[in-house]
Amino acid sequence: MLQRVLRLTPAILPALAATLLVCSGCESVRIAKHRIPVDGAASIQGPLAVDVSNIRGSVDVVVKPELTEPIVTARRLPAEGFDRVDMIKPDWVAAEISQDGPASVLRVLTTQTGEVGDGVAIVIMTPSCSGLRVRNAGGPVTATGVAGAIDVQNGSVSATGGSITITTRADLDAPVALVTTSGSVTLDAGAGTRGDITITAPSRRAVVDAPGANINDIKANTDRWTGTVNGGGHQIVLDAGGGWVYLTLD
Repeated sequence: MLQRVLRLTPAILPALAATLLVCSGCESVRIAKHRIPVDGAASIQGPLAVDVSNIRGSVDVVVKPELTEPIVTARRLPAEGFDRVDMIKPDWVAAEISQDGPASVLRVLTTQTGEVGDGVAIVIMTPSCSGLRVRNAGGPVTATGVAGAIDVQNGSVSATGGSITITTRADLDAPVALVTTSGSVTLDAGAGTRGDITITAPSRRAVVDAPGANINDIKANTDRWTGTVNGGGHQIVLDAGGGWVYLTLD
């Protein structure tokens, strides 16, 4: 039985509708997810790409074709941990859609103006994603159903990274770079994906499973694996700083 009792008043009922309840033992933690307004959402023209810069936290991009416009939600990650009811909106997160030539770009940016050290978990649901760029630190990055060029960097010289997981049925035929300073890197894409692959992972921590693809020119040593898939082409760089690399093409 939960030991913490929360009085439900009309003022907080709307916030509770978007709240995730986590229970551990006799403690409960409520973490509010807040919808972030997307400026320019009604002006989408052409293909839609996603560009995210998150100072600290996590990023999750999910393609949902049934949507008519992107939905961005965020929840605050308190530096002191989830030990209290937290309904504070991360007001340092902004989102807008702008035109970049014939394409539209959804840009989601965090500018830390909240409490020092607080991070944010960003979730982006979008009707399509024809290209993805993410800069993050301190947590995982995941993307499902994306296509086009993919450029994800997680962590830096001064900040820890996190795992990167890209899952798509698309046959990728554009540059791909998945780089983390700590954690594993996973790319699961269509068997028709083509490019020149470079995998960097310590102590042969690389798993390549591509039964439906044609891989040639393989060279490998303890920390590096290279090869061409389906005739080669654009660079596909998978770099795990201390973790495993998993490449699946099927």
